[in-house]
Amino acid sequence: MSHDCLVLDMNWTPVGFCSWQEAVRLWTKDRARIVKEDEAGKVLHSQYFEMGIPRVIRVRNAWVRRRRQSVPCTRRNLLVRDNASCQYCGKTIRTHEYTTDHVIPQCQGGKTTWENTVTACMRCNKT
Repeated sequence: MSHDCLVLDMNWTPVGFCSWQEAVRLWTKDRARIVKEDEAGKVLHSQYFEMGIPRVIRVRNAWVRRRRQSVPCTRRNLLVRDNASCQYCGKTIRTHEYTTDHVIPQCQGGKTTWENTVTACMRCNKT
């Protein structure tokens, strides 16, 4: 499926893309308004209507966007974020010499998130 139609929400904010086929389906169900049609003159023909291929639509109801975390919170990514240094003593650490430490411990409800996890040398993490 080609994604060639920009989708705007009720506030005219871009929220994603859809195929021109999906845009026509939303328009026929009165769930979207066509804002801009194809400038190259490409036309859709039907028994009931004739229209240009939609390039920009504005949806009439909430458009749900699938959110995904762009970069996962892994040990390796934490090491890169923290510039391969212990966040407590500042010592440069090698890959096999470090641990990850939860600022709020997991036993107290701390989660493994970017905000709650840091890299630490083994000596600092034991104290």
